[in-house]
Amino acid sequence: MEKLIGKIVVVDTSTSLVYMGRLREVNERWIEMEEVDLIDLGEIKISRELLLIEKKRDGLKASRGSVMLTARAIVSISVLEEIIDP
Repeated sequence: MEKLIGKIVVVDTSTSLVYMGRLREVNERWIEMEEVDLIDLGEIKISRELLLIEKKRDGLKASRGSVMLTARAIVSISVLEEIIDP
């Protein structure tokens, strides 16, 4: 995961929340992100995949300056630029 530091990433969690922003720091217990766009999938009417394609195309709108996430909540981490637009 160290190779992702400094990149804009998408963090899928075990909840309906998706975090998108620049990965700042990682360790075995948590990650820290900055300039974070926090999305609650339960509050939007488009699919996760369409949301990611739109964010890749249009850019993020940060709603948090920084966020620390516990590693237990993380399901996956992807680089936003590597999202494939079908």
